[in-house]
Amino acid sequence: MPPKNKGHRLAEIGRGCRGISSLINRLAIEPELPVELLQLNQETLQAIRDLENGVGVHRVNTIDELKRDFGW
Repeated sequence: MPPKNKGHRLAEIGRGCRGISSLINRLAIEPELPVELLQLNQETLQAIRDLENGVGVHRVNTIDELKRDFGW
């Protein structure tokens, strides 16, 4: 990663850590997940529909086929 981008990436990581810390603190006070975390966005809803309709799904019939697909 070029040096000029390191600060930007560290800032992103810091924001994520602060968000997680805020969530943990909130859960300590209110032992319920925030409703925002339970609402599915359009991308997630589309992924669920695609999965249910077999779009982009690769199926196997045996564990051996699955292992072979993973290169095990």
